[in-house]
Amino acid sequence: DCTAYLQAKAALGPIQVRLELAAHEYRLCHDLLGGRASIVEAVRHFAEAKVEPVTPKTGPEILKELLEVRKKEGASNVHVKDLGGRLRKFAVEFTCPLSSVSASQIHDFLLGLDVGARTRNNFRTSISNLVGFARQRRYVPRLYNPLIDVPAAKEIRKPVEIFTIEEMRSEERRVGKE
Repeated sequence: DCTAYLQAKAALGPIQVRLELAAHEYRLCHDLLGGRASIVEAVRHFAEAKVEPVTPKTGPEILKELLEVRKKEGASNVHVKDLGGRLRKFAVEFTCPLSSVSASQIHDFLLGLDVGARTRNNFRTSISNLVGFARQRRYVPRLYNPLIDVPAAKEIRKPVEIFTIEEMRSEERRVGKE
Protein backbone atom coordinates (compact mmCIF):
# COMPACT_ATOMS: atom_id res chain seq x y z
CA ASP A 1 0.00 0.00 0.00
CA CYS A 2 2.83 2.36 0.82
CA THR A 3 4.39 1.84 -2.61
CA ALA A 4 1.05 2.45 -4.36
CA TYR A 5 0.55 5.61 -2.32
CA LEU A 6 4.00 6.96 -3.20
CA GLN A 7 3.53 6.15 -6.90
CA ALA A 8 0.12 7.87 -6.94
CA LYS A 9 1.59 10.94 -5.21
CA ALA A 10 4.45 11.03 -7.73
CA ALA A 11 2.03 10.75 -10.67
CA LEU A 12 -0.01 13.68 -9.34
CA GLY A 13 3.03 15.76 -8.40
CA PRO A 14 3.28 17.84 -11.60
CA ILE A 15 -0.36 18.99 -11.42
CA GLN A 16 -0.48 19.70 -7.67
CA VAL A 17 -3.71 17.82 -6.92
CA ARG A 18 -4.20 16.09 -3.58
CA LEU A 19 -4.54 12.31 -3.84
CA GLU A 20 -7.92 12.18 -2.07
CA LEU A 21 -9.36 14.79 -4.49
CA ALA A 22 -8.03 12.87 -7.51
CA ALA A 23 -9.57 9.65 -6.18
CA HIS A 24 -12.90 11.39 -5.53
CA GLU A 25 -13.01 12.91 -9.04
CA TYR A 26 -12.02 9.59 -10.62
CA ARG A 27 -14.88 7.83 -8.82
CA LEU A 28 -17.35 10.57 -9.84
CA CYS A 29 -16.27 10.35 -13.50
CA HIS A 30 -16.45 6.57 -13.42
CA ASP A 31 -20.01 6.72 -12.05
CA LEU A 32 -21.10 9.34 -14.58
CA LEU A 33 -19.85 7.22 -17.48
CA GLY A 34 -21.69 4.18 -16.19
CA GLY A 35 -19.46 1.72 -18.04
CA ARG A 36 -20.11 3.26 -21.48
CA ALA A 37 -16.49 4.33 -21.93
CA SER A 38 -13.25 4.68 -20.04
CA ILE A 39 -12.44 8.02 -18.46
CA VAL A 40 -9.58 8.50 -20.94
CA GLU A 41 -11.94 7.83 -23.89
CA ALA A 42 -14.46 10.34 -22.52
CA VAL A 43 -11.81 13.01 -22.03
CA ARG A 44 -10.43 12.45 -25.55
CA HIS A 45 -13.93 12.79 -27.00
CA PHE A 46 -14.52 15.97 -25.00
CA ALA A 47 -11.17 17.44 -26.02
CA GLU A 48 -11.83 16.75 -29.72
CA ALA A 49 -15.27 18.31 -29.51
CA LYS A 50 -14.27 21.39 -27.52
CA VAL A 51 -10.76 22.21 -28.69
CA GLU A 52 -11.51 22.92 -32.32
CA PRO A 53 -11.28 26.61 -33.08
CA VAL A 54 -14.64 28.27 -33.57
CA THR A 55 -15.60 31.88 -34.13
CA PRO A 56 -18.84 32.29 -32.18
CA LYS A 57 -21.49 34.32 -33.99
CA THR A 58 -25.05 35.19 -33.13
CA GLY A 59 -28.10 33.86 -34.93
CA PRO A 60 -28.74 37.20 -36.73
CA GLU A 61 -25.10 37.42 -37.91
CA ILE A 62 -25.13 33.88 -39.27
CA LEU A 63 -28.53 34.42 -40.91
CA LYS A 64 -27.30 37.49 -42.78
CA GLU A 65 -24.28 35.59 -44.07
CA LEU A 66 -26.33 32.49 -44.95
CA LEU A 67 -28.75 34.49 -47.10
CA GLU A 68 -25.90 36.26 -48.90
CA VAL A 69 -24.21 32.94 -49.64
CA ARG A 70 -27.45 31.32 -50.85
CA LYS A 71 -27.98 34.22 -53.28
CA LYS A 72 -24.40 33.87 -54.58
CA GLU A 73 -24.93 30.13 -54.98
CA GLY A 74 -27.87 30.86 -57.25
CA ALA A 75 -30.71 29.79 -54.96
CA SER A 76 -34.09 30.97 -56.19
CA ASN A 77 -35.50 34.21 -54.85
CA VAL A 78 -38.47 32.25 -53.51
CA HIS A 79 -36.16 29.96 -51.50
CA VAL A 80 -34.08 32.85 -50.13
CA LYS A 81 -37.21 34.80 -49.20
CA ASP A 82 -38.80 31.78 -47.50
CA LEU A 83 -35.60 30.93 -45.62
CA GLY A 84 -35.14 34.54 -44.53
CA GLY A 85 -38.73 34.92 -43.41
CA ARG A 86 -38.66 31.85 -41.21
CA LEU A 87 -35.18 32.40 -39.81
CA ARG A 88 -35.73 36.09 -39.03
CA LYS A 89 -38.36 35.03 -36.49
CA PHE A 90 -35.83 32.63 -35.00
CA ALA A 91 -33.03 35.24 -35.04
CA VAL A 92 -35.21 37.80 -33.24
CA GLU A 93 -35.80 35.27 -30.49
CA PHE A 94 -32.14 34.19 -30.21
CA THR A 95 -29.71 37.11 -30.49
CA CYS A 96 -27.08 35.19 -28.48
CA PRO A 97 -24.27 33.05 -29.90
CA LEU A 98 -25.98 30.22 -31.78
CA SER A 99 -23.94 27.57 -29.97
CA SER A 100 -25.61 28.54 -26.69
CA VAL A 101 -29.11 27.73 -27.98
CA SER A 102 -30.31 24.39 -26.63
CA ALA A 103 -32.60 21.77 -28.12
CA SER A 104 -35.30 22.54 -25.55
CA GLN A 105 -35.19 26.25 -26.42
CA ILE A 106 -35.60 25.44 -30.12
CA HIS A 107 -38.44 23.03 -29.34
CA ASP A 108 -40.18 25.67 -27.20
CA PHE A 109 -39.74 28.23 -30.00
CA LEU A 110 -41.34 25.87 -32.51
CA LEU A 111 -44.21 25.02 -30.18
CA GLY A 112 -44.79 28.74 -29.60
CA LEU A 113 -45.45 29.40 -33.27
CA ASP A 114 -49.14 29.72 -34.07
CA VAL A 115 -48.89 27.43 -37.09
CA GLY A 116 -49.78 23.92 -38.18
CA ALA A 117 -47.54 20.89 -38.03
CA ARG A 118 -46.32 21.12 -41.65
CA THR A 119 -45.30 24.76 -41.21
CA ARG A 120 -43.63 23.96 -37.89
CA ASN A 121 -41.59 21.27 -39.66
CA ASN A 122 -40.67 23.78 -42.36
CA PHE A 123 -39.36 26.11 -39.63
CA ARG A 124 -37.43 23.18 -38.13
CA THR A 125 -35.85 22.46 -41.53
CA SER A 126 -34.85 26.12 -41.93
CA ILE A 127 -33.24 26.13 -38.47
CA SER A 128 -31.40 22.95 -39.40
CA ASN A 129 -30.16 24.73 -42.52
CA LEU A 130 -28.85 27.60 -40.36
CA VAL A 131 -27.13 25.23 -37.89
CA GLY A 132 -25.53 23.23 -40.72
CA PHE A 133 -24.22 26.42 -42.30
CA ALA A 134 -22.84 27.55 -38.93
CA ARG A 135 -21.05 24.20 -38.47
CA GLN A 136 -19.58 24.42 -41.96
CA ARG A 137 -18.27 27.93 -41.24
CA ARG A 138 -17.04 26.91 -37.75
CA TYR A 139 -19.31 29.38 -35.93
CA VAL A 140 -20.39 26.49 -33.69
CA PRO A 141 -18.51 23.32 -32.69
CA ARG A 142 -18.49 20.47 -35.20
CA LEU A 143 -20.62 18.28 -32.92
CA TYR A 144 -23.24 20.97 -32.18
CA ASN A 145 -26.55 19.68 -33.52
CA PRO A 146 -29.42 20.43 -31.14
CA LEU A 147 -32.04 19.43 -33.70
CA ILE A 148 -31.26 15.76 -33.08
CA ASP A 149 -33.23 16.22 -29.86
CA VAL A 150 -36.05 18.29 -31.38
CA PRO A 151 -38.82 16.02 -32.62
CA ALA A 152 -40.57 16.75 -35.87
CA ALA A 153 -44.23 17.75 -35.53
CA LYS A 154 -46.70 14.99 -36.25
CA GLU A 155 -48.49 15.84 -39.47
CA ILE A 156 -51.99 14.49 -39.90
CA ARG A 157 -52.49 13.48 -43.50
CA LYS A 158 -55.93 14.29 -44.80
CA PRO A 159 -57.31 12.67 -47.92
CA VAL A 160 -57.03 14.87 -51.00
CA GLU A 161 -60.38 16.12 -52.23
CA ILE A 162 -60.98 15.86 -55.95
CA PHE A 163 -63.66 18.07 -57.44
CA THR A 164 -65.56 17.25 -60.60
CA ILE A 165 -65.77 19.80 -63.39
CA GLU A 166 -69.39 20.48 -62.46
CA GLU A 167 -68.48 21.10 -58.81
CA MET A 168 -65.79 23.56 -59.91
CA ARG A 169 -68.24 25.41 -62.17
CA SER A 170 -70.81 25.53 -59.36
CA GLU A 171 -68.20 27.00 -56.97
CA GLU A 172 -67.10 29.46 -59.64
CA ARG A 173 -70.70 30.67 -60.03
CA ARG A 174 -71.17 30.94 -56.30
CA VAL A 175 -68.00 33.01 -55.84
CA GLY A 176 -68.95 35.19 -58.83
CA LYS A 177 -72.25 36.16 -57.18
CA GLU A 178 -70.54 37.35 -53.99
